[in-house]
Amino acid sequence: RQRMLAAGRSSELPAPRKPLNFVAVEAKRDLIEITNAFTQLVAETCTLRKIRTDTGRSGLIYGAVSNAEKWLFIMIDNAGTLYVSDIITVKLGVPDRDALRRVCRAIYGMLDAGLQAERSFRPQPAN
Repeated sequence: RQRMLAAGRSSELPAPRKPLNFVAVEAKRDLIEITNAFTQLVAETCTLRKIRTDTGRSGLIYGAVSNAEKWLFIMIDNAGTLYVSDIITVKLGVPDRDALRRVCRAIYGMLDAGLQAERSFRPQPAN
């Protein structure tokens, strides 16, 4: 079971039934915090990969870290290779269509891969 803090109170959530393939980490402020959040993101995605490998599951694992202005994306493949994007800077208040397009494309790609994985995940019926 997972614990979640909501309005200062702890509530238990059931563990997800479907395979997880995405981790997101929020960075609050500057580039230094993005770097710290990146370390946390890599640790969490590696942990997720180990759990999935130990339970016989495979599939790509994606991650993102952002403070709304700076975005960084990662992917871990089935062999455990870590791929890291460049930092994408979206200047808040200044329309930068290219940067927004890159962020949206990365998020869409991760969500689409997750949907494809969900469709292919079919629990085996008990005999």
